[in-house]
Amino acid sequence: MTRRTLLDFFADLSALDGEFIAFDDGYRTWSYTYAQVAAAAHAFAARLRAQGIGKGRAVAVWGENRAEWIVALWGCLIEGVVLVPIDYRASAEFLARVATIVDARAILVGDAVDRERVTAQVPVWALAEMRPGDSDPVRPKADATAITADDTAEIIFTSGATSDPKGVVITHRNILANIVPIEREMAKYKKYARPFLPIRFLNLLPLSHMFGQAMATFIPPMLPGTVVFMRSYAPEDIARGRDIRGKCAMEDVLRDVAAAAEKAAEAGKVGIVGYCWGGLIVYVAACRMGDKLSCASGYYGGNIVSYLNEKPAVPLILHFGALDASIPMADIDRIRAAHPDMRVHVYEGADHGFNCDQRRQFNDEAARIAQRRTLDLFATHLA
Repeated sequence: MTRRTLLDFFADLSALDGEFIAFDDGYRTWSYTYAQVAAAAHAFAARLRAQGIGKGRAVAVWGENRAEWIVALWGCLIEGVVLVPIDYRASAEFLARVATIVDARAILVGDAVDRERVTAQVPVWALAEMRPGDSDPVRPKADATAITADDTAEIIFTSGATSDPKGVVITHRNILANIVPIEREMAKYKKYARPFLPIRFLNLLPLSHMFGQAMATFIPPMLPGTVVFMRSYAPEDIARGRDIRGKCAMEDVLRDVAAAAEKAAEAGKVGIVGYCWGGLIVYVAACRMGDKLSCASGYYGGNIVSYLNEKPAVPLILHFGALDASIPMADIDRIRAAHPDMRVHVYEGADHGFNCDQRRQFNDEAARIAQRRTLDLFATHLA
C-alpha cells in the first residue's frame, strides 16, 4: 500500500465499513461510521474553503476528545490547513498566545472549555456543529489541493509554563514515519484478530498529543476497529459511572421510583422532578406511573426520543437548553410533534446542566424561570 501523504491513509479509511467512533458525553452515546466521519471531514474542508482559509494557514482546536475533533483534523489535512491542537485543560490565555504565534484564522472549541474567554478576533466555531451525519453530503472537490509529504500537518506546542510557548512542526512525512511501520506489522496478524472484531479502543489520552491522536485516528482503521471517547479522563470516574449505568435497567429504576412515590404518597399527592438521566426517568415514569404520580417536571433528559411511543399519563413539562449539543433541536422537535399538548420549554443561551450551580454551564436566568414553572406546576396539581 502506498502512503505518500496522510491523505492516502484517509482514502482507505473513507472506504471502510462499520463503526469508527463512539462518544459517551455522560448523557448519551453517539456512534459514527467511517463513512460518516469521512463525509463530515469533506464538509468541514468545504467550510474552510468558503472562509478563505487555505493551504498553509492555521486553525487552532481547543476542546475535549470527541468525533468532531477527528473530523477537524481530516478536514484540515484535506485542504492543507495546519491544525494547532490545544489541550482542553490549558488556559484561555495560553490559547490566545498560541493563536497569535501561528496567526490562527479560526478557533474550534469543545463543550468542556469556556468559549466566552476566547479573545482572538477570528471566527470561533463549536466542534458540536460539525457532528457527523448532521450536514448535507459534500462531494470532494475535483481540483484537490496539492499536498506533499513535507507539508506541515500540525504544530504541537509546549505548555509555555516557564517561557514562551514553543511549537514543534509536524509534517505528513513525520506522522507516516510512525504509523506506516505499525500498519505493516499489523497487516501480518490481521487474520488472527478476525474472531475478536470489532476491537474497541478506549482512548483516555488527549488528542492534543500525538500518541493520543495515533491511537484514535490511525491505529483503529488498520484492523478496522472502533475508538471510544468518554467525557471524563479520570479512570475511577469512568469505572464508577459505567458500572452504575450498566446495572440500572429502566424497569429496575422505575421500581425504585415507585417505591419512593408510594412512601411519599403517605403525605399526599406526589410530583417528580429529574435532571439529565433523571430527566429521562421522569418522562418514562410520567408515562407508566399515572396511578402513583400527579405531575412531573424533567430537565434536559437525553434519549427521550426512544420512548416517544409512550404517552404521559400525568401533566408533564420538559426543559431543554438551546445550546445543548447532546440533545439536538431535531430531537426536541420530534418530542413536540409526538405530544403537541405537552409543555416543552427551550431556554435560549442555556446549555446542558443549566440548572446546576456547580457547573460551568449554570445559567441563573434559565434556572430561575424553569424552577418557577416547576413550582407552579406542583402548586396546581399537588394542592
